[in-house]
Amino acid sequence: MIIPNKELLIMRQLVRRMHLESNEQHYVNNLEKGFEGEAAFCEKLSLQSNKAVILHDLLLEINQTIFQIDFLILYDKLYHLEVKNYEGDFYVDKDCWFSISG
Repeated sequence: MIIPNKELLIMRQLVRRMHLESNEQHYVNNLEKGFEGEAAFCEKLSLQSNKAVILHDLLLEINQTIFQIDFLILYDKLYHLEVKNYEGDFYVDKDCWFSISG
């Protein structure tokens, strides 16, 4: 089970206390959708792997640049996974993803 990151927890509190502009609400919705996708992925991953070490939502800094990694999985090799929770129909052509709707 994963917990929401600090930013999402703060935004949830703001939503309860004030009216957000449409672009701010859209941002919160994207944070929620991303968290839901990561939680669903984590649940499926934990059912499949009992010997792997799974690190989630790592916040790192290198050369004064802060970045976040969704999942690092240690299982014979190191796997770096970034989870996206997009809606719609997609197809892959030569390692590129495309939305059917354009």
